[in-house]
Amino acid sequence: MHQSKSSSESITTNSLKSNNWDVPAWAVIFILLAGALHLYIPYPLDSDTAYHNAVGRLIGEHGILQAFPWTPFSWLSDHYADKELLFHLLFH
Repeated sequence: MHQSKSSSESITTNSLKSNNWDVPAWAVIFILLAGALHLYIPYPLDSDTAYHNAVGRLIGEHGILQAFPWTPFSWLSDHYADKELLFHLLFH
């Protein structure tokens, strides 16, 4: 009986050791796949990403935006406040 207990403990220990690398391995695979897709697709696939990319480029070219003239009939036209400024600076 003592022998079966130690063999079950070793099986549990071995399975735990192999599972310790499962999450980091899948994380690396996911990051590599996402990075490859990001490099392979040269343009944003949705309008929200295109908007954030464009605002990031505008900030890079003109500095922090104080107005948003592309919406001439809105309050933002003259009083623009970028609530995602740090996110847009990442695109810069």
